[in-house]
Amino acid sequence: MITYGCIQFTLNINMILRYRLVLNVVLVVLLCRTFSAAQDTTESILQTPMSDTLRIEMLNNLSTELFGSDPDKGLEYAINATELARSINDVERYAFALKNVGLGYYYKADFVSVLEYWEASLEAFESIDHKQGVANLLSNIGAVYYSSGSNNKALDYYLRALKISDESGDDFRKATVLQNIGAVYETTEEYEESKEYLTQALNMCEELGYSKGIATAALNLGEIYMHDEQYLEASGYFERARENFAAIEDNSLPTAIIMIGKLNAKLNNNAKALSELEEAYEMAAEGEGKVAMAQALNEKGDILLSMDRTSEAISTLQEALGLGLQIGKTEDLSHTYATLSEAYRDLADFSHALQYQDSLIATNKHIFDSEKSQQLADLQLQVNIQRKESEIAILNADNEIKSEQIARANLFRNFLIATALFLLIVVGGIAYQYRFAKKTNRIITEERNKSDQLLLNILPEDTADELKQNGFVKAKKYEFATVLFTDFVAFTRKAEKIPPEDLVKSVDYYFKNFDTIVAKHNLEKIKTIGDAYMCAGGVPQKNENNTLDALKAAMEILEFVQETMKNPPPNITPFNIRVGINCGPVVAGVVGNTKFQFDIWGDTVNVASRMEVNCEPNKINVSENVYNQLKDDWPFEFRGEIDVKNRGKMKMYYLESFSAN
Repeated sequence: MITYGCIQFTLNINMILRYRLVLNVVLVVLLCRTFSAAQDTTESILQTPMSDTLRIEMLNNLSTELFGSDPDKGLEYAINATELARSINDVERYAFALKNVGLGYYYKADFVSVLEYWEASLEAFESIDHKQGVANLLSNIGAVYYSSGSNNKALDYYLRALKISDESGDDFRKATVLQNIGAVYETTEEYEESKEYLTQALNMCEELGYSKGIATAALNLGEIYMHDEQYLEASGYFERARENFAAIEDNSLPTAIIMIGKLNAKLNNNAKALSELEEAYEMAAEGEGKVAMAQALNEKGDILLSMDRTSEAISTLQEALGLGLQIGKTEDLSHTYATLSEAYRDLADFSHALQYQDSLIATNKHIFDSEKSQQLADLQLQVNIQRKESEIAILNADNEIKSEQIARANLFRNFLIATALFLLIVVGGIAYQYRFAKKTNRIITEERNKSDQLLLNILPEDTADELKQNGFVKAKKYEFATVLFTDFVAFTRKAEKIPPEDLVKSVDYYFKNFDTIVAKHNLEKIKTIGDAYMCAGGVPQKNENNTLDALKAAMEILEFVQETMKNPPPNITPFNIRVGINCGPVVAGVVGNTKFQFDIWGDTVNVASRMEVNCEPNKINVSENVYNQLKDDWPFEFRGEIDVKNRGKMKMYYLESFSAN
């Protein structure tokens, strides 16, 4: 979804002109130009005699000049502006300066401080009924919460900004906020609400004659209607987006044309779709828009492959791959690798198909790791915000107690309360303090428990304890562990025919049940990569029976998959599965400094993955190491020596029959 820029970085620079100090205004302009040449000159100009109000304006303008290159210095100027504005009791300039301090912390990605200063700026604007400033800050704060995944809080601030913009008649900001509210509802998959607000934004932009806003809202509406398979409505919105982007020669025009091409492909108008995508590609190439070029080529490759024009599809996708590697947009690369792998499978060129499948796995792992890290960062931000709110609540409660104590002391002095009554008050105060301390400790304990639970959702308990105790986790070598991989058969092909929400629901259904089985058999879930599931026994808790545990888990997983294939629940797509197991030494540790991930490495892991890749559907394929561990108690079928990519020939064994316990 394309949205307006949510954070408004504009400053009230025009305030300088109110004072008509022509000489000083020239000085400000010269100062901004001089700053890029010499910081010493800037400092000397700031020491030049001038009015406090103009000095505040200069400090604010200088801070915005610096945020991109030297955010610490920019923050210093912004903080100086707040102190000066407060000293002369200039509330409006104080509010703008606070907003600038928050902006500085935004550049430093310190979002807790951003919210602290923007909330203070909002309070200052509200105290003088500065509706434009209030609406701006409400929208900015909403954007911070939206980017951190706190959609409900974001919505609350956006709706307040909408109300203020409506009351003040600021139609442009109102249109922007409507667009942002639509984005929140689209993110939470509440498409009807998203349509409602985006339609209001579109109508308002039309009243304002704002072509960029019209095109953006129309494009977003088209995507939602296409998602709902309301193709006629989607077509109308896409054409309106195309028309308005073209009118202002906006670089988003190729994106609108690509969406029109995708829509025609869904309607089986392949010739028209290819024509639209070719036009989008050429237009993007003229503007050196490599992202749009790659997207157009990917969509074109999909269509050619569906038309059995496989060689043309491969040529097109190879060009998309070259662009994708240049720009590093992993989502588009994933698309390209998946389609290339499928195309080579159609040609029975399994060597190239496997090569691109491996690239797809690596790319999806990178996407997964990035998303997981971002989710953890968002959760950490939410925890930090909650902690800050708790600290403020505790501080306010403490201040209330102090005020009460002062009032009691004054009452004692004024009325000469007897010593006995004084002692009674002291005892009561101690009891109150005790209750308050208990309440405070409970709040702190609850926050600590939230953080601990968040950490345990990511790391094994022992590893989390080591991280909390030492601040880091030392990598460890385990001389004997067992690694288990699973992968769904023909997942990519099936995924193309399943609605996204049903696909996610199905994968979630399988993986949740895998989690239960893995925990039952004393294994540690390591991660999922797309449709692949990885777990291990013997890490981080050493376990001499980890190979047997892994085999039993594999059997139960396979039984569950087969049962689901026979009797799938409603809206669950059944899959067949491949299972591969290997045992041996591994190294385990935590990756990252603040965005943690427990992982394992080593040749044992690579061989386990190869066991899964070379497995037939609904089989359990084990290595020679596993066979040697379990051959005396379990029946295995020798498959011979199988040629494995980058490994040569390896002995492999299928488990013949079993009954899971």
